[in-house]
Order: sequence, then C-alpha cells, then structure tokens
Amino acid sequence: MKLSTVTARFIIALITMGMGTAMLLIAYFAPFSSGPSNALNSLDARCIKAIFSASTRVTDYHPDERSISVRALGIHPEQSKPIQRLLITDDPERIFESSPPSPLDYAVMLEHLHDRGYRHVLLATHMSWDREQDYEDAKDDGLEGFDENLLSIHALNTKLALFEQSAIGFPVTRGAQDQTIPEPLKRSLIPYAQVSGNHQLIPMVNQVPLPSQVQGGPHTLGGFNRIESSPSSSDTTPLLAHWSQDGLIPSLALLAIMQAHNVPPEELHIDCGKRIILGHDGPHIPIDEYGQTPAPDPGSSALGRKPAPATIAHELITTREKDQGSNKLEQSTASAMVLIMAKGAIASQINLYDEEHLAQLPILCETLPTPGEDTCYQRLPFSLELALIVGLSLILCRYLTLSPYYRHLAFTLTIALLMIAVLILVETRHQWFGLSAPLTALLTAWLTSSQIKKTETTE
Repeated sequence: MKLSTVTARFIIALITMGMGTAMLLIAYFAPFSSGPSNALNSLDARCIKAIFSASTRVTDYHPDERSISVRALGIHPEQSKPIQRLLITDDPERIFESSPPSPLDYAVMLEHLHDRGYRHVLLATHMSWDREQDYEDAKDDGLEGFDENLLSIHALNTKLALFEQSAIGFPVTRGAQDQTIPEPLKRSLIPYAQVSGNHQLIPMVNQVPLPSQVQGGPHTLGGFNRIESSPSSSDTTPLLAHWSQDGLIPSLALLAIMQAHNVPPEELHIDCGKRIILGHDGPHIPIDEYGQTPAPDPGSSALGRKPAPATIAHELITTREKDQGSNKLEQSTASAMVLIMAKGAIASQINLYDEEHLAQLPILCETLPTPGEDTCYQRLPFSLELALIVGLSLILCRYLTLSPYYRHLAFTLTIALLMIAVLILVETRHQWFGLSAPLTALLTAWLTSSQIKKTETTE
C-alpha cells in the first residue's frame, strides 16, 4: 500500500477517525467511572488546568458537570470573622478574684461572653495554675475530691465547652520520653493523610513542659505557642510541629486563622515547603520546609478591616446589669471571634505571645490570600468534539501526500495549533475540549504514515 494512492489515504483517515472517536467515546460514555473514562477525563482536565497553574489562582475540576472552575487568590478581609479583642489588665480596681486571673475569673469572663452572644473564642494567655492534686484523679472521686482550685478549673472547662469554637495554647518541646498528648492537642491533630511533600524538617515535639488541666469540650482545640527546643524568630511564625509519630499539630496562630475562617482540622491540606490550604474556600498560607510562614508586613494591616475597639475584661462584669434585659444575639457578636489577651505591666506576663506577634494575629487572619468568585469553563459538547475529530482526520489525510520532511513538519505544527486553539477557546468562549482524542488521532495518522513510508522504502 502506497501513500500516494487515494485508497491508502482513505484507509488511514478511517483508522485515524476511529481511534480518535474511540478515545472520545471512552471519555464521555464509558460505564466504569473509576476506569479509563475517569483517567482520560482527569488527564484532559489536568492539561487545561495547567493553563491556569499559578500561585495566584485555584483550579477545580467538576467531573459530573465536565467543567473547570478557576478562582483568583486575593485579599478578602470580609471572608474572615471580625476579631474582638478582650484585654486582661492589671485590674487596679480588684474586680477579679486575683491578678493575673484565676480559673474562676476566666470562667466568669467566658460566661459573660457567652451571655452576650459570642460563640467563638481564642485564649492567647497561659492556662496553667498551681494545684495540689490531679484534676482527673479528683474527678474520679466526685466533687468531694476537688480542692477549691480544681473546682474553678472544672467551672472553666464547663464554660469553655459552651462555645461553638474555642482554642487554647501550650508550650511544647522535645524530650527523651514521649508524653501522652493532651486532649485539646489530640482534637487538633492533623493526620499524615492530609500532608504531602517532605515533612521531615518540621520540628518534632513530644512533651508539654507546663501541663494544663484546662481541656474544654469537644470543640476546644489546642495549639502550641512556641517550641522550646527550637529557636524563635521575629521574621517568621511557626505554624506546624510533629507530635511524636502521631501526626502534625497546629500552632495557636494557625488555629486563630482556622477559627476566623470556620475551617476544622480535617479540612486542612498541607503541601510541605509550599502552602497550607484551609478547606475549599479558606486562605492559602505560604510556608517553608520548617512549617513557618513569613511574618506579615506591618503595612499590610491597612488591607484588613479597621480593628474594633478593644474591650476591657472587667467591664464584662461591671456592665452586666445594663444588658440583663436583652437575650437577643447581635449578628456582629455571634459571628465575631474573641481574642483574649493581656495588657499591663503584670498581666502581660501571662501572654503566650509577645506584643508584636499578638498584633500580627488579626493581620494574618484578614490579609492572607483567599479564593474569590468562580469563573466556570465548560467542556465542549460531544457533538462538537466529534466534529473536531472528523475534520482533523480529513486534514491529516491531506498531509500524507507531502514529502517526509514537510509531512513531519505539518504534524508538529498541528500539535502546536491544537494547543493554540484550546487557549483561544478558553480565553474567548470560556470553553475547552479534551486533548487526548485529537492527539490520539494525530499520532495514529503520523505513526501509520511513517510505517507505510518505511515499508515503501524497504521494497
């Protein structure tokens, strides 16, 4: 069979058309969704998604709709909860039981916050006090087993459990012997199934040097404020640490971002050395190979909301009588996140972070890049893709009459033209077509013609 004959070119055109159509039928109508159909669809989608691949955009493929959605990453402070700061002062008027506050003082603060409609709270102060007996042992003995301090801790745990979301912090370190992971840290544990890339350089910890009996409820998460066995830096904020071999634990700063965007630990995806992705709609946090993110630029605070005036902690108690007649939840209150921190010569010593890092928390929550609105790119209907295969097969058939050099050049240029056609379709019509079927047709014609030409030369 010679390429110069009409019959040969017609047969090659039929073979080319058949191979391309077969690939198209598999991609569209194969009954086994987990087999070749799904693989071809994913391959076609990945090729198109590569057009948009950039650090400033997020792409998602929706196989049921055969569409690709693209969302630009930008700063959207309105997507974050408003942050209400609650300041614990040196308490010159002696409103609280003690200064710094006791567990009972915290329980009273939390009760008043809950009564005012707040449902999200993050405590950026130490939650550890001296005690004479173990809280868990005392619980087993009933109320008779509690001393006064442990009764206060029990009250604090009860009030903390009322909130829909709450977070507390612990210092962590690495020691010679593994310690049982505290319950709040266990709730926020990130399994390795949600981690990709090399996580070996993220610091390893296995102990809490200042254990706390504050455990809250099922919605109380724990994070670390510092890693005592690792040097700290003002240029970066640690976000992740290994807890032994159990998984990764978040820092209190990461918990603040998660809470501000309503993202639970099970919705995190960590791409080590690149980013932490908080769910489908949450921020994308850049991280280095050690699980740290760069400290925000002070100038970036202008991109966020204007901070609400801070509330003094003892005012929650002294102004309670004015608010007792109202049980309504204000929208701004119900959706806000309360950041409890200390300010004062004595009180500031109980902060888990220094003043600079505390000021960075609201900036991190509001100025990290988050996905915006979707732009949808729909795959062409089957009939149009089939027409593309038929037309392409007829064009390829014409190449068979060219000399070997020009034939190979024509096939190569056609591949480039297919790529350009996809780009034009995406940009002008927000549509796309799969490349697997036309490329299969093109390669079939190319290889078949080359083999026939080789046979002709041999003869």
